[in-house]
Amino acid sequence: MFKCANGHISAPYEAEKKMPIAVRPVETTILSNHRFNKRNGEVTCNELVIARTEIVREASFCPTHADGAPAPEMISEQARIEEIIHDPEAAAKAEASHSAWLEREAARERRDDNRRQNKPADEEWEDLEDLSFAD
Repeated sequence: MFKCANGHISAPYEAEKKMPIAVRPVETTILSNHRFNKRNGEVTCNELVIARTEIVREASFCPTHADGAPAPEMISEQARIEEIIHDPEAAAKAEASHSAWLEREAARERRDDNRRQNKPADEEWEDLEDLSFAD
């Protein structure tokens, strides 16, 4: 015997039926196929978002009241977001390639800046307004 969620005490031979009374949405993001693009320096991956509901609270109903059970209440303020990386090794490898690319790019920019600063002065353009052609 058990007490039904409606307050009814069941008969000894009746089986209890658990019904959800509160659920919340859960979004699971699965990240896969990580790759590094050397041209633009971005790490890209495929994203698959799966939305489902998760049971937060259950109540026991007797067979008499199970059909009249209230619809589950949606608890949205407790929404849970999960992120799953399908292949962590590929993700780590892509991130390492990205970091190395950023370091090489920074070194290349420093080298280009040094080249600009070390240019000889005779290669600079003369200001034509200072020249007088009348003489």
